[in-house]
Formats: sequence, structure tokens, C-alpha cells
Amino acid sequence: KYVLSRKEELEKLADAEDSAAGPLSVSPFVPCAASRIPYILQAARLGPEDVLWDLGCGDGVVLIEAAKRCGCRCVGLDIDQPCIDLARARAAEAGVEQLCSWVRCDMLQLPQGTLAGALALPPATVALAFLTAHGLVRLAKWLHQEWQQGSSRGLRVVTCVESLDSAVDFMEADALFADTNELCWPVCRDLERWGVFVVPPFGEEISTWSASSKPLQLLRCEAEATEAALLRALPEADVQRLDELGRVLLAEDAGDEEGVDLFATSEAGFHKAAEAALHRLEQHRVLYLHSLDV
Repeated sequence: KYVLSRKEELEKLADAEDSAAGPLSVSPFVPCAASRIPYILQAARLGPEDVLWDLGCGDGVVLIEAAKRCGCRCVGLDIDQPCIDLARARAAEAGVEQLCSWVRCDMLQLPQGTLAGALALPPATVALAFLTAHGLVRLAKWLHQEWQQGSSRGLRVVTCVESLDSAVDFMEADALFADTNELCWPVCRDLERWGVFVVPPFGEEISTWSASSKPLQLLRCEAEATEAALLRALPEADVQRLDELGRVLLAEDAGDEEGVDLFATSEAGFHKAAEAALHRLEQHRVLYLHSLDV
């Protein structure tokens, strides 16, 4: 809905190198839901001594909330200049501008050691990447090295909606057959219900990290906003229509090559591929497809 409401604006920015809609962007900008932020902060286990880097910070809402609640230093990176300007203005309005730094940059060009302070910024103890699977896959190797090198300061990585051990870039020709966890990311799924995943500090077992988790303290309004709701399943006829649409789009993407069974994969894998194909349409509604085995 957010992207559709800005369709004309985004089309004008399609060639702008300083826009999330432009050719250098690793992921489109969509505002983070306020109800997810408490779970992001819990996953990160933030305290006043921490430094939270948001890789693709957008309008800065997560960092501003982290600075207000946890008193930690925050660094936001984004390629979109209007988003950086908005984030800076909102931080000043919230009274946390002294805790926040904002940098417009192309994240695919960041040097190794960036999260250790290579940009003359405080070294990260938490890296947040709220990106599409396409963006996560493109950053994964760089981020993996940063994570390993950050073990001495307990660097952990938080992602939303997509997890680093299962993200697939369906824009790549061999995506259906790719090893989704080639880098062997250890991912804690304690908060998967809210679409939040965390990679503990390098060398720490998931079980150890999970056992030391502290209960999340929510305000009443937050608890009401984040209460899980059970939605009815789609009627079988609608499921079949969505599956058929996904197959058509995937066949178009692959050029309908003879002799290749595009759908010789699990139901979950097919739905992830179909979802990515829907996202590539010029006009679409945001749709997340979950199979019964997900």
C-alpha cells in the first residue's frame, strides 16, 4: 500500500542514485511498523553502552526509538538523501540528535572494517538489517566478515522479515538451486513470530544466547498493538489462483526454458519464489506467502 501510494513519485526517482527507488538501492524503503520495534530492541539487547547501526535506516524511526528508550548511540546508513534528512530532523525533534549520526552512502561500496569504526564513527555492537531478501543476499558476505571481526565487542546482527540463513535472491538465475546458508549463519528464532531474527555474537551458541534472554517489557498500548491475531486461511480456490499466478510469473522470468522443472522444490520454496516474482511487478500489493511447513 505504501509503495503503491507513491508510485508516480518513485517512477520519477528510478534513475536517481541518491534514492531508495534508484539503481544503487539494495532494498526499497517501506516504513517499519511501530508494533515491531519493541521486538527489534529486545532482540538487540540494547543498553546505554551499545552502538546500534541500522543498515538501510530509512526515516530513522527504529534508531530514534532505540536512542529514546535505551540511551544507546545510533548510526543510520541509507542511500536515500530525503530519508536521511527526515531522520535527522526527527531525531532533533525527539531530543536525541546528540546520540544519532546519519550517513548517506552506497552500502555495496562500504569497505571492510566499516562496522569497526572505519568511517570515523563509533564501532557497532549491534547491526540491524531490515532489508528484502535481495538486499540481505547482496550484503551477506561483507556483513559476515564484519560479524566475525566484531566478536571482541559482542557484535550481533538483527534482521526483520527475512533471516540470513534462509534469504534467497530470486533475481539471480540460479536462485531456486542456491544454498540458502552457504555462510553458515547461526540464527536465533525466539522472536520469529514477530518477524525478528538475531545472529548472536560470533562464537556464541544459539542455546546459550537464547537462555540468557530477558522478558520484554511493553507499554499497555504496545502490548495491545502487538497481540497476535489468528487470521483465517485463504479459501482453496484463492490459494490455487495465487499458485497459478506465481507459476505464470516464474515461467516468464525464466523464459520458459524447456527441460527445466522450475517447480521441483518444496512448497515453501515455491511460495518464496512466487512472492519475489510478485514484488518485481510494477504494480503489486505487498503479499507474503507462507506454506504450512513454514
